Amino acid sequence: MNSFNTITHFKRFQKLLIIPLIATVLVLYSIFIIINTPQTSSAELMIDTPQTSTETVMREYIEKLPLLWDSGGWSIVDIQQRKREPANHFQQLRNISIHLPEGHLFGKLEPSSENRTTNSNIIIYNRVPKCASTSINNLIGKLSKLNRFGVQHSSVYHIKVTSFEENIKLASSFRKISESGEKVVFDRHFYYVDWKRLGIQPILINMIREPVERVISQFYYLRSKGRWNKLVERPARSWFEKDLEVCVLNQDPECQYDKVQELQITYFCGTEWECGDGQSWKALQKAKYNIEHEYSVVGILENFNASLAVLEAFIPGFFAGASKISERKRSSDHNSNPHPRPSSTVIQEIRIRLGNELELYNFNIVRIRLGNELELYNFNIVRIRLGNELELYNFNIVRIRLGDIHAEPGSGYIKGDIHAKPGSGYIKGDIHAEPGSGYIKGLK
Repeated sequence: MNSFNTITHFKRFQKLLIIPLIATVLVLYSIFIIINTPQTSSAELMIDTPQTSTETVMREYIEKLPLLWDSGGWSIVDIQQRKREPANHFQQLRNISIHLPEGHLFGKLEPSSENRTTNSNIIIYNRVPKCASTSINNLIGKLSKLNRFGVQHSSVYHIKVTSFEENIKLASSFRKISESGEKVVFDRHFYYVDWKRLGIQPILINMIREPVERVISQFYYLRSKGRWNKLVERPARSWFEKDLEVCVLNQDPECQYDKVQELQITYFCGTEWECGDGQSWKALQKAKYNIEHEYSVVGILENFNASLAVLEAFIPGFFAGASKISERKRSSDHNSNPHPRPSSTVIQEIRIRLGNELELYNFNIVRIRLGNELELYNFNIVRIRLGNELELYNFNIVRIRLGDIHAEPGSGYIKGDIHAKPGSGYIKGDIHAEPGSGYIKGLK
């Protein structure tokens, strides 16, 4: 009996020992799996999973967009859309982290003259507001007839973050156009989309403006009478009469230029929440990276003609003849509103707040300049080559002429010395080459 009790107690002890032992093994195995499983960023999952819905974003954002002072309860998005809606009081950007290729997040990015134009028959122009987009669209309309391509203007103006489902539909539409062989330019005010992850590689273009001038122009444009004439519901009169100097110096959220005002950086950074932060180094780096590696041309409004020259050189199938068509009758000011010039103190304060915007702008100025230098270099190579061909051509004319004088029929050779040699002086006249003309004037 005692022996039986001993065995029974031993079996019970075994059971009590085995259960925690198994649990310990399972925990250790789980830890091993977690440690050895490669981590995947939110950005890497974008193509495989639907994006966060608007409702989720609204719940996950801790703070609403601040209401503008003296407006009577309007957010900046309400002002842009000229309509008050609850959804406008929340940031459109998504709750995912900025992702950049290895080595580009903290490394120094240098602009280059590299032509990133893809072999595509589709251009996407995700136009930045108040950066001559009306002028560019007018020019594209004229070029579409000259260079035979279609134009698709989006009727969506205020939703800058496209949904995952919408991106899939757009990519599918572009793919069909590409397969048809038709050439198309698509334009819309929306933030950068990584189209490569959606299986297409369109040509990307844009235009930016000196940041301080842009936000000053935007401040007064939003208050222009023409935008509000036919609307009953409007912001308070005190908002319309707000002075830029007071707005900047009194720390009004409308003039902080961080998460309230729309930034140029965001159009090149993308839809991650940090892309809307004007003080974010990561947002600046990603915008620079995309301009350098993904965009064919990002023009500079203040260097409009130089920008057109680069567009012609880099994307001739669409922009050939752009410089000749564009007389630039200040149509870029089509949506402007006359306004007083701010004081130097206020301008300097805005410059400080737009530090990252100015860095991106200067980065792109260098890129446009290098693009022009590349065009000039390639033009000169062609000029030298054609110059040599012209000299050879004229040399041969002299040779034939001398042959007509001194050659005997059937002799097989030309009697006498031929004194026409390259560089001998038989070449008369100057060579007149024009950038972008593709030929030397006077040649038949």
